[in-house]
Order: sequence, then structure tokens, then C-alpha cells
Amino acid sequence: MTPTAPHEAWTSSLALKILAGTAVLGLLYLGRGVLVPITLAAMLGFVLAPLVKKIRGLGLGQASAAMLALIVAGLAAAGVAMAILVQLGTMSDSMPRYEAHVQAKIATLREATLGRLAEAQGRAGRLIGNLAPAADPDHGADTP
Repeated sequence: MTPTAPHEAWTSSLALKILAGTAVLGLLYLGRGVLVPITLAAMLGFVLAPLVKKIRGLGLGQASAAMLALIVAGLAAAGVAMAILVQLGTMSDSMPRYEAHVQAKIATLREATLGRLAEAQGRAGRLIGNLAPAADPDHGADTP
């Protein structure tokens, strides 16, 4: 066995691990259309398992307890969605009241930023104009 054999074995092992990791990531990327719904279903199953266990304790079977847990979860999600929709509706109804206030804030912000920038630009222009040499009236005239 040569002295470089352990180094070659380590290098080939590292290369094999990198190739295997790349292959796994590639398969996960290609299979995401199937794997994402399966993963979400598994997560939902883990979340609903305690509720199903409590419902089974009331005397229902596994299938009916699971269905009831899904119905409860669906109603909870629908309730949250309805609350969000009501809040969005209320906000859209009250937007005209705040329109003038928002426009005033934007005008103040514009004056504080762009107004000062225009003022600084004017000052810089005047400063540059003052530094330029005065034009010689005889310089541009034709003399015979």
C-alpha cells in the first residue's frame, strides 16, 4: 500500500458523498410537486392527532374521529379567513377618510427630502457659477 492511498480513499469518499448529496437534492427538486402535498398532509396529521385522540376518547371510531377533526380544522381555517376578509372590508371602507391625511404626509415627506435636495442643488449651482471666471467682453469680439 502506498503512502497516498489513504488520501485517495478520503478524496474519493468525499467526492462520492458530494455526488450523493447532489443527486438527493436533484430528486427532491424534481419531485417537489408530489412531495410538498404529502409533507403538508403529514404535518396536518401530526397537528390533528391530539384532537383525534380526544374525540376517540368520547367513544367515536378512528375514521369518524379523523373526519370530525378535519371538519373542526376546516371550520377554524374558514373562521380565520372570514375574520381577515371582514378586516379587509372595514379597512377598504375607511380608506377615503384617511386619503387626505396620507396625501398630506406624502407632501411633507416630499418637501423634507426632494425640496431640500432641490435647494442644495440650487446652492451648488450658484457656488459653481461664482467660481467660474467672468467672461471677457473683448475676448469674443472680432477686431480688425
